[in-house]
Amino acid sequence: MLHLVTGRIGCGKTQRIYSEIEKLIKSGKRDILLLVPEQYSFETEKNIVSQMGAQKADCVRVFSFTFLAKHLLKIYGSSNLPEIDDSIREACRGMFHRQTTSVQEAQNKPLQSKKARGFCF
Repeated sequence: MLHLVTGRIGCGKTQRIYSEIEKLIKSGKRDILLLVPEQYSFETEKNIVSQMGAQKADCVRVFSFTFLAKHLLKIYGSSNLPEIDDSIREACRGMFHRQTTSVQEAQNKPLQSKKARGFCF
């Protein structure tokens, strides 16, 4: 399942993610994928090890977008994948834009709870 976590700087996104990862590990999950921007992959891996310990960190794989794409191509190969044309590409962009716009609109609404600020699950 994919969870998108968004919010302003300093609102607790990182700690919320680490807390959710800890809960998943306690519930028995052992193959957790954390997708982060390229520039944060090393820092995120380092922080997970320091905050959770090496044993729990082994349950989490930190992927950047580029590394995930390369990993999937390595597993599935690129020759079996159909190429997408411009119409499909535009449809995907439109879907992504609508979803991110609705997330942004939700963030701009006044929130009832200080605890819930900045998170979208």
